Amino acid sequence: MRIHNYTNISRKTFIIADNLKFQDLAGRNSEVAYQVVKNGKELRRDMETILCHNTIPTAGGAAAPRKTGGVAAWLATNSVSNSTGGGGGANPVLTAGIPTTKQTEGTKRAFTVALLNEVIENCWSSGGNPSMVMVGASNKQTLSGFAGIAANRYQITKPEQGTIIGGADIYVIH
Repeated sequence: MRIHNYTNISRKTFIIADNLKFQDLAGRNSEVAYQVVKNGKELRRDMETILCHNTIPTAGGAAAPRKTGGVAAWLATNSVSNSTGGGGGANPVLTAGIPTTKQTEGTKRAFTVALLNEVIENCWSSGGNPSMVMVGASNKQTLSGFAGIAANRYQITKPEQGTIIGGADIYVIH
């Protein structure tokens, strides 16, 4: 069975006055370039929200747009989001290669280094080579607080002000 998804078409539009190119933009060379970058960042946040939610893909129609299925809708194995025992949830069901049910949650538990390492190990044992971790805002804060991450420092060799990094963007397992 071949699995497939639907594409979510996202769009951000902006309007700029014709006479804006003749005005002093206070530090900007081009209002068009500024708006393209600003709206591009909004589109990235929108895509991250879509992918991190537990939604099933839908084909859409005349009354509703089509939707891309979130990552959780595709996790049938190598997931530790549900607790074991009677409080565990159910993994999604695939029908004709598309998830038709959401992943149901079991009893919530804390996000820990041990759980992350267990998922990475499960993926590796199943032949995968995980290269990305997608988490929501709350778990991003938890991930950034994992032991060992705070030990990383950047040497400042220039007379410029240093940058403080408040979150983990790369998690390396040895």
